[in-house]
Amino acid sequence: MLKLFVLVRCDLTPQQRTVQACHAVADFLIRHGCKSLVVEWNEHSKVIVVLGVEDERQLKLELLQIEGREVEHACFFEPDMGHQMTAIAALPVNSLFFRKLELEGQ
Repeated sequence: MLKLFVLVRCDLTPQQRTVQACHAVADFLIRHGCKSLVVEWNEHSKVIVVLGVEDERQLKLELLQIEGREVEHACFFEPDMGHQMTAIAALPVNSLFFRKLELEGQ
């Protein structure tokens, strides 16, 4: 089953984490919404998993892994926070891709 993963920074407030995760999902759907893998996720799964990362540094390290595996993704950079990267939405074919990360809020 395909799962849309959202990685969000744990050094943000809970309210900021929620908003930044939503921004990343919105950007992901705008950029990749017509691609067959995304259509398949939307029609058969719609599962979204939100995972926490320590800070922007760790988020950037995860981005390197995502890009290295050519996973469909979108990063969100918050204008009100000096365009810092705050969240990533990604749709890996293998749901074990992010197994080392914990659910956000845990």
